[in-house]
Amino acid sequence: MLDNQGVQHPTQKFIVKELAVHVVVGKNECACLLFQPPCGWNELSTKYQRTNEWIINNHHGTAWEIGFIPYDDVQDAIARITKGVTIIFANGLQKRQWLQSYTE
Repeated sequence: MLDNQGVQHPTQKFIVKELAVHVVVGKNECACLLFQPPCGWNELSTKYQRTNEWIINNHHGTAWEIGFIPYDDVQDAIARITKGVTIIFANGLQKRQWLQSYTE
C-alpha cells in the first residue's frame, strides 16, 4: 500500500512531500519518507505560494521546507521501496498517475 501527500508546482502538477508505504507481503515493513522541496519557496509564483499555503495549512500540514531526502532522489526511493513488489495499491487517480510516472 502506498499513500502520498504533496503540493503543487508550476512545472510539475504534483510534488510529493510525504510518501508512506506499507509492504504487506513478505517484508511486512512500513516507511514514511519526507522529501525536500524541488526549489525554494520564493522561486514559486504568488499563485503557487497561495495554493500551497492552503494545502499545507488545511490538508497535510507538511511545510514546504520540511524534508530529509533530496527531491532528485524520489525515483531511487520509489525503486527501492517497490523492488520485488508486483501489486501496489494507491488511493485516487492523481496518486496512481503520479506513481505510474515513476514505476513504468
